[in-house]
Amino acid sequence: MSRANTIIREAEPEDAAQLRHVYAASWRDAYSSVMPKAFLDARIRERPEDFWRQRCDFSAGMFVAATETRVLAYLTAENCTSLVRDKFKNHKRLGEVTELYVLPVHQNRGIGGELMRWAHQLFEGAGYEGYAIRTLTDNAGARRFYERHGGEVVFEGEISCGEDERLGTITYFWSLQPDETE
Repeated sequence: MSRANTIIREAEPEDAAQLRHVYAASWRDAYSSVMPKAFLDARIRERPEDFWRQRCDFSAGMFVAATETRVLAYLTAENCTSLVRDKFKNHKRLGEVTELYVLPVHQNRGIGGELMRWAHQLFEGAGYEGYAIRTLTDNAGARRFYERHGGEVVFEGEISCGEDERLGTITYFWSLQPDETE
């Protein structure tokens, strides 16, 4: 399937079952080798179809890449609430891509890049000064993707993954401010 057959649009409640599938398949593909299975399965179960339906109803900033009949990927773009806010205290408006997932069978076809360009234009058009995204340090595919799309590593941290398990995270940032040296 080519990228030409896909459109980017706001997520709708009718997308709930397919969003759940994209999330579960992407999490299993990306994280099964780095997260304990019980934790991974619990995170996927925390988001049943009703979760997705409600999120589409009430969450502005959720976009899908889809064909006429199938959701292939999604991205959520929100006001920044993460630790990146502390690093960029002099910025008034920061955005955050809190989730970007592409069905594994549709990765490396430009769909994720299209969603990233969409988010970049959305944040830039709304007057944001920059935006961030965080991934697991061990998620080499996501790290290569963000670096290829111009993300700058701004810090590393950790998240809890069960009672005694910690996983490294890395946060990327895209500045939307004009270069002051020009």
